[in-house]
Amino acid sequence: MIKKILIIGSGPSALSACIKLLKEKNIQIYLLDGKDLMNIENSGCIYSSTHEGSQSRYKKLFKNNLDNSFKTTYKDAPKPSLQFGGYSTVWGGAINILENDYEEYWSVIKEDINSLIPNFENILEISSNSDKYLQYQTQELPIVKREKKLLERLKKINNKKLSSDFSSIAMSTKIDKNICQECGEYTWSCKPYSAWSSHSLIKKLVDAEKIIYLQNTSVYKIEENHTDNTCAIYTDKHKKYDLEFNKIFVGAGAIGSSKIVLNSFEDISKIEIHTNDLISVPSINLSKKDTKLHTFTDLYIKYKDNKSNLFSQYYGYSENLLKLSENAVPLVKYIKGLLKPLLRYSGGIFLYLDQENSSSFVIEKEMGELVIKKGHEPKKRNLFPSISTFFLILLKARIICLPFGKWRKYGTSNHFGAQFSFSNETEKRNKLNIQSDRKGRIKKMKNVHFIDSSVLPVLAPGPITFIVMLNAYRITEEAISETKI
Repeated sequence: MIKKILIIGSGPSALSACIKLLKEKNIQIYLLDGKDLMNIENSGCIYSSTHEGSQSRYKKLFKNNLDNSFKTTYKDAPKPSLQFGGYSTVWGGAINILENDYEEYWSVIKEDINSLIPNFENILEISSNSDKYLQYQTQELPIVKREKKLLERLKKINNKKLSSDFSSIAMSTKIDKNICQECGEYTWSCKPYSAWSSHSLIKKLVDAEKIIYLQNTSVYKIEENHTDNTCAIYTDKHKKYDLEFNKIFVGAGAIGSSKIVLNSFEDISKIEIHTNDLISVPSINLSKKDTKLHTFTDLYIKYKDNKSNLFSQYYGYSENLLKLSENAVPLVKYIKGLLKPLLRYSGGIFLYLDQENSSSFVIEKEMGELVIKKGHEPKKRNLFPSISTFFLILLKARIICLPFGKWRKYGTSNHFGAQFSFSNETEKRNKLNIQSDRKGRIKKMKNVHFIDSSVLPVLAPGPITFIVMLNAYRITEEAISETKI
């Protein structure tokens, strides 16, 4: 008997589910993501005027590409990108594997997570100079001498609370030395989809007819029929879709999955979503200037004390990085024309805070509509000692952090989730305590499995894409065994 399996979403978690399901027999895979997946742009330079209004990395930051469907009670409520990949594909597809500091949250499944990494060796082009990724990497990321010297100085600092390493980037193109005539950086760096994206890979599966794509179909809610073990989806409040499915894997993202849950359960009226607050900090590297020809992050720098766990991505200066930075670091737009010689020594730090020291936001049903409200808000003064100490340590490595950074809260960094964590039973702060099991199921759901960041045990600071993919693969692997005859 052929089982019908539905995947909701086209992001990294959805791709992970596809990778696993394609290894199974007697199943038919359907996928929907609420838009037209088939029209993507893969050529040209992202800074070219011909890309105006396109799906390029550069245009994803523009206001007309953000989700404004929610009502909000405050000005800076999160608005994720409507185009696939959101901010992660703008800033370069940085990836990280499970940090030792957070293994306790994963409990018994941490070994399962790490053992799944080889399944993605042919899926992700991991570009890194880090020994940590030596067995997985397929190519090295060009790092200029300025950043190499910085890393050497950081590693010489005798502080057990500090650790640093080369960054790791998931690429969709091969790295070479060809230069773009329009923007002056590497051609592999300025392509619309140079940063790795699951979008194009899923499109290839659709083109090869390995999965059935339900184009321009959105999910309002999901209903389960426990009598015949089937699942039905509704495209709006009262319109039921024609097909029914044996299992559904939801990879709609933290906000998208929350919408579905709120519409599917009458007894759930609000959901608290965790974030990793981000502080974008301009900096000066007091080293000999060098020419960087890409916009991707160079180094990961971490600092942990008894009050916080900080994860920073360091970006060395490049001309085009300034163009991408204007909305993130307001100082850039005012000084880039005046102090261009000085900017050659500049850089930027994206400093991510751990879940416990970050804000949260709440999505609540209110008079038949979904409204985003403020949730937990940490006191900045409690973090000041940790952040100040971190900046002083960087000063020893000849990095001056300027006090003009922008604190971005409530998910504007696009790192949010863990609202349905299976470790919520031990979590003190989340009073709503909507818990999933290890197969991503919520409440009495039996054949609906959430696989995106919403079911992460914890929202660790730093890149989460690869961790989400590994967890999604694990959930799919465990869940699909129930459909086997």
